[in-house]
Amino acid sequence: MNPAIISWDYFTEKFPVKVRSIEGNANMEVVNRFLERDIRDSGQGALSAAKCYRTHWKMHKSYDSFALLNNAVLDFAKKFPLATHTDEEGTPKEIPLKVLESWGLIYSKGDSTDLHSHWPALWSYCYCVKACEKCVPLYFPTLDGDHEVPHKTGQIILWPAWISHEVYKQECDHDRIVVSGNIYTDL
Repeated sequence: MNPAIISWDYFTEKFPVKVRSIEGNANMEVVNRFLERDIRDSGQGALSAAKCYRTHWKMHKSYDSFALLNNAVLDFAKKFPLATHTDEEGTPKEIPLKVLESWGLIYSKGDSTDLHSHWPALWSYCYCVKACEKCVPLYFPTLDGDHEVPHKTGQIILWPAWISHEVYKQECDHDRIVVSGNIYTDL
């Protein structure tokens, strides 16, 4: 006798994936040059889901370019709280956020990143330092199909950290350079 198959899912909740472009900003063009230099100069980090050149996870502690970028990302993330919090009188309270990890990645032709998530972080982000329209996008496989977000230089992609994502093989002959990081509550 085969046991009955019981479905646990009553509904699938949709979570936000936010995209903001800060391209065309002369200051960010300068920051991008520093980010690329700092990523290339920092050295290879340990192996992870990323099958490409990856720096260590605390770049914002060592490089001003990462600290500056993380401040911009935090400002962006604060605009999209995943939930609200109030005091006893019902007054909304802002939840302080902080970046605990940030790292650089360089995808050369054939490089990829396996499916993974960043739990227990609250938010994860990916900032595009350098890419073209044909560079491999960021993929979010879901129950209703794969969703992809193409990279553009100067673009921030922000998503709830527990959402699984991956990067297929880079097909372009040039490097695709990104900064990724994780945001936590700072209570």
